[in-house]
Amino acid sequence: MMWHLYDAVAFAQSLIPALREAGWGCALGGSVLEYGWSGHDLDLVVFPRNTNSINRVLLDRAFFDAGMRLVHSVQTVHAGWRKQGSFDQKHVEVWETADGRRIDIFLLS
Repeated sequence: MMWHLYDAVAFAQSLIPALREAGWGCALGGSVLEYGWSGHDLDLVVFPRNTNSINRVLLDRAFFDAGMRLVHSVQTVHAGWRKQGSFDQKHVEVWETADGRRIDIFLLS
């Protein structure tokens, strides 16, 4: 399903109140930001507002409350990369919106 820049901005903005309350922030990246659209996914960078108080449970709750569901954990993503010969260690999870659009969450800590 397609992501357009205006959809991505609106989606990210809708997450901001819950993310802020949970101590997190977000930023857009990838093809949607670079080209204005993607037929594959939205790259969303999520970062703690204060590294002294990182709470992953509250972050996940913000995603679940937004109607998102976890499709592939970071371990599953890394296992897929290993099969392709990559030893990349960045934290990426694959989530899906309620309407079935894919979001790759890049988690900074």
